Amino acid sequence: MKIDIENLRTISNLLFDHLKKNGFNNILINEDHYWNIPKEKRYDTYEKPTDFKQGRLSHDYENLLSFLNDKKKPEGSGFVLLGELFKIIGEKIY
Repeated sequence: MKIDIENLRTISNLLFDHLKKNGFNNILINEDHYWNIPKEKRYDTYEKPTDFKQGRLSHDYENLLSFLNDKKKPEGSGFVLLGELFKIIGEKIY
């Protein structure tokens, strides 16, 4: 599978526009801790994962905010953090 970045950008904008149109200026998230399967095991569907790690949505969000105030330069790991937040947002509004 080959993913076109511009398509993802357009889709993301459409989804954010959908949020705004439906009155979502912010979303309350009460959950914080989550389970994460290490990337080495996540896509191996032939073996059931047993090595779970914990993540924190609040830490993920704080790390992403550091991109906004120039404390940290954007990097690829930001997509991992953003993915966790996108997941919970989708689950909240779906």
